[in-house]
Amino acid sequence: MTSAERKEKRESAIVDRAKKHYSFFPEGQVRKREKPDFQIDEASLGIEVTELLSMAGPGQFEGTAISSFHKRVIKAARQYYLKE
Repeated sequence: MTSAERKEKRESAIVDRAKKHYSFFPEGQVRKREKPDFQIDEASLGIEVTELLSMAGPGQFEGTAISSFHKRVIKAARQYYLKE
């Protein structure tokens, strides 16, 4: 399996997990694209999967910072989606 295939498989798994675990995930068929990575036409929504990786060294993300960032993104996305 190539690096690109592994990346695509990992991205699909992330979106599938989000769809399974978040009740506010939009209804509709998730289509694989290039930019954005996925699209849900019925919700007029594009999804770009990004991974935050911590490297050793000063000024790097801590686990709590990533968790806090995650929560803020999810809260903002939920508010935006429910507003529509």
